[in-house]
Amino acid sequence: MLQWPETECGHRNMRNVLSIVREKLSGAFGHAAQEPAIPATPFTGCLRGEHFLRYDDATVRNILGVFGKLGLPPPVSSAEFMKGSEGQLVFLSRYGLVLRIEEKRYATPAQVKGAPWVLQPLKSIDAGMAVVAVCPACHVGGSMAQLVFLKERLRAQDVNFSDFQFVNFGRLPVKMPLFPEGVPVVIDRGAVSELTERVSVLGRALEKEDPARESAFALEARAAAETLYRPLRQALDDAWPDASGPADPAKMQQFFKLCAVYKEEGKLVAGWDDPAAIDKTKDAARMAGAYETRLAAAERLRPAPGEKAPAP
Repeated sequence: MLQWPETECGHRNMRNVLSIVREKLSGAFGHAAQEPAIPATPFTGCLRGEHFLRYDDATVRNILGVFGKLGLPPPVSSAEFMKGSEGQLVFLSRYGLVLRIEEKRYATPAQVKGAPWVLQPLKSIDAGMAVVAVCPACHVGGSMAQLVFLKERLRAQDVNFSDFQFVNFGRLPVKMPLFPEGVPVVIDRGAVSELTERVSVLGRALEKEDPARESAFALEARAAAETLYRPLRQALDDAWPDASGPADPAKMQQFFKLCAVYKEEGKLVAGWDDPAAIDKTKDAARMAGAYETRLAAAERLRPAPGEKAPAP
């Protein structure tokens, strides 16, 4: 067996040899010797822990990769996205979409299982420590009666709407006899959690709810929403069938064109662009405008089909 002299020089020589061996093995199996550097921007800084969250480098690269596969530029300036204690939001006004970067450890069963009366993404992409959810945008807020109704209906479905604020609920552009102004849903997915069985049973006893009737009532509203957004989900799945694999750029553009049509028809609603928006919703409008500038600049640099991208 090869032995190195017990000296500093001997240890250094051994480390050098091991380094060379690792490099050779890495090349032999086709692995890159080093991951590409993560660009230092306010956005990546937020992802890496300069605000609330702290994702590892693999997750940050995955998040940037999701933007790339969607054909969207990642935000750069802090004016282009909204920071939160449980994730980040990117608002796309022209398409009526919201990208939600949600820290996986905060995800509750009520979110994961798709609780009734909670906004459901068009697609969720696992990015490691985070999930990137592509969500349809809708009207923001509404009346106190709608907010109370939503909290009561969620409770009857064993879900607690804990962060009970107007900015955390909205109305889908799905009109039903009971909802002439649109079906109310929680849009802040982190604001819901499952009730314990003890609390749930007590709540039902006090409210004299019929679980079967309530379930059918909730499913009717959900079915209407699913029918509305099914073409969008299908188009996005066609463009990116396997979240761990590549996306089809041409089909992805078709997906966004369909979103633009939905937006024009009022089926997707950038609620933050309402002139009457206030507080966080008004902040979202400013961030959406800043990101639109970033998106438009990226599109000017995008090569036409068959052309090469300009040299940096």
